[in-house]
Amino acid sequence: MTITFDTLKLAQQLEASGFSREQAAGTAQALSENLSVNKDELVTNEKLLQELEPIKTDITIMKAELGMIEWMMGGTVFGIFLLVVKTFLV
Repeated sequence: MTITFDTLKLAQQLEASGFSREQAAGTAQALSENLSVNKDELVTNEKLLQELEPIKTDITIMKAELGMIEWMMGGTVFGIFLLVVKTFLV
């Protein structure tokens, strides 16, 4: 995919802003020859979302596992608390 633009208009605008005729023409020509983009390298929203989907799934799984670990830690702390209470009250 090539970005197309009016090189004559660009050269005229460059001249109007102070470029010499040769500088304006050379700049417009250089830009025209070098502004090309490989369409396959562009990232679309759809492609980006497609690539992010596995990451979103992994994050969801990790959140669920973290929630389970929090409950396990809470249970462990509560069990230790009960053992301490039993030790001092018995």
